[in-house]
Amino acid sequence: MFQRRTVRWSAVAAAIVIAVLAVTMLNRSATKAYAFEQTVAAIQGKRSLHVKVWLSGGYLKEEFWAEFDDQGKTLRFRQEEGSEVTVWGENVKSRYDREKGTLLKTKSNGQENVLERTDPELLTQRLMEAQTDAQATIEIRQPSAGETEITVVATLGPDVSKARFQDVLLVDPNTLFVNRIDHHMLRDGKWTLLNSVEVLEYNQPMDPAVFSLDLPDNVVVLDQVNQVVGMAQGDLSEEKLAAELVRQALEAWRDGDFARAGSLFGGMPADYLAQRMSALRPVGEIVVGQAINRGKENWPHLEVPCRYEVQRGSQKEMIQRDLVVRGEPAWQKVDDEPGRFWVDIRQFIKDEKQSPPG
Repeated sequence: MFQRRTVRWSAVAAAIVIAVLAVTMLNRSATKAYAFEQTVAAIQGKRSLHVKVWLSGGYLKEEFWAEFDDQGKTLRFRQEEGSEVTVWGENVKSRYDREKGTLLKTKSNGQENVLERTDPELLTQRLMEAQTDAQATIEIRQPSAGETEITVVATLGPDVSKARFQDVLLVDPNTLFVNRIDHHMLRDGKWTLLNSVEVLEYNQPMDPAVFSLDLPDNVVVLDQVNQVVGMAQGDLSEEKLAAELVRQALEAWRDGDFARAGSLFGGMPADYLAQRMSALRPVGEIVVGQAINRGKENWPHLEVPCRYEVQRGSQKEMIQRDLVVRGEPAWQKVDDEPGRFWVDIRQFIKDEKQSPPG
C-alpha cells in the first residue's frame, strides 16, 4: 500500500515530543509563543487531507483527496489533473481520461508517492529535519496588522546568502495547521513563485463517492488487473523489446487477430479494434524503426517510430506514427510476475473520432 516515506528523526523526534506537550497547553489565541515544532507536531497522524496545487499565474495544476489509516498509510486517494481523474485503493489504480474517453486499470501498490510533494505533514517534517541538519534556516513572522496567519519562511541550504529555494508557509494560529505552502526559486536576484499547495481540509469525513469514478457508458476500458497484457522483457533490451512489441501488435491488428492485438495494446478491447478503429488499422506494409528511450528514472517509457498502410476509401495510404511503449515500474509491483511492456494507443481513440470513414 502507499506509505508515506519514513524520515530521519533523531534529534527532531525529541523536539516534536516536547512540542506535542506544548500544543496541548498552548493558548490557541496567542501566537507569541509559537514555534515551528508545534505545527510539525500538530499535523502528525492526520486521517484525511484535501489539497490543491496551483502554478504561478493562478493555474490549477492538480487536486488531491486522501484518507489514511492510524499507521499513516494511505487507504485511498483521488487525483484530478487536466483531463485525467485517478483513484487508487486496494492495490488497484484506475485512471480515467475524459479527453480520450478511456479508463486504464492497473495493479499498483501505491508507492509512486503522488502525495509526497503535496502532503503538509511530509513537507514540514523535511523542513524540520533540514533545520536540524543545518540545511535550512527557518524564520517566524507573527501576524501584522490586517493579517490572520503566522508566516514561516524556510530558506533551504546551509548558507542563506547562496540559497536558491525558499518555502513560505501560512499557519493558522488556532489550529497550528498549515493553510498554504508557497515554493519559490531565486531568479535574477528575486524570489519567484513556482507553485503553491493550498490545504483545504484536514481530518474531515469524506464522502466515499469521492474515491469512485462517474464514467460514461461509452468509456473504453483497458483492464490490466484481471488479465495479463503486453509482453515480458525477457533477455531483450528495452529498446529491442519495444520495437518488436510494436511490430507484433501492428501485425496482429492487420491480420485480424484482435484478441492478441488488444493484449499487446495494453488490454484494448478486441471489438473496439475490430469495429471502431478501422481508419487507423494497418492493411499492408508495416515498417518499424529504432526505439527511443524517453523514460524517467524507474519509469519505462519508449517511443517507436513506424510507418504503415491504412485504407482511405478505395486507396491505400502510408501514415507515420511514433507509438509509445510503456513498462511497469518495479517499485509499484504488487506481485512477483515479470515486468511487462505494452503499446499505448489511447491517443488513437481521440484520432479515430477525427478520421474520415474508411
